[in-house]
Amino acid sequence: QVNALLKVGQPVKAAKLLQAQLDLGENSRDIYKLMAQAKGDMGQTSQSHVWLAEFYYSSGLLRAAADQLHLAAESAGRNEYELAKIASRLREVENAISEMEDKS
Repeated sequence: QVNALLKVGQPVKAAKLLQAQLDLGENSRDIYKLMAQAKGDMGQTSQSHVWLAEFYYSSGLLRAAADQLHLAAESAGRNEYELAKIASRLREVENAISEMEDKS
């Protein structure tokens, strides 16, 4: 249903359905990727990058996740609240990268 909504140009409805799935605890890479697409289609570039970062993180691609968070921060402009959330998540991802490097 979400794919159909995105195909017919209904990203807001698609995002609401995806958010409902997330609220129910259904976290999956597919949801993150679709949410990134929906947010991008809505013109919310920063949020699109944030969701794509979650997709990469859940796929084990931590550096790609960090890259997306950097892009999200660049796209956030002067929205201090959004920048703070992005910075916090970026620190978590960078810590995970450091831990992974320490183990190898």
